[in-house]
Amino acid sequence: MADVLLGQNYLIYAPQFLIVELFKHKERILKRSKSGANDLCDWLDVIIQKIDFVRNESVSNKNFYKAYTICADVDPKDITYLDLAIELKSPFWTKDKPIITAIQQSGIIELFTPQPF
Repeated sequence: MADVLLGQNYLIYAPQFLIVELFKHKERILKRSKSGANDLCDWLDVIIQKIDFVRNESVSNKNFYKAYTICADVDPKDITYLDLAIELKSPFWTKDKPIITAIQQSGIIELFTPQPF
């Protein structure tokens, strides 16, 4: 993930909820990164600077409902991410296989799958 975020010139949008998720899972991220807490904070700062955060109010009810119908039974936490991608008509980035399957079946939006993935 970091390679894609730091190594490419992608425009990356995310709901503000992502900030909460990053800090909620910081211990798991720290453990997987095998780096120190200070390095992790520096890394998170760089990542956060590359992301354009969008307020939930920017997403229409229509697109929220589309995302809800796709994600509600699979992973409700992904609704906020998917509704933003639908709103922006932007590819959706995930490695979550059940969500990938649900999105592919819906045909509503393109998936973003950078290589290597």
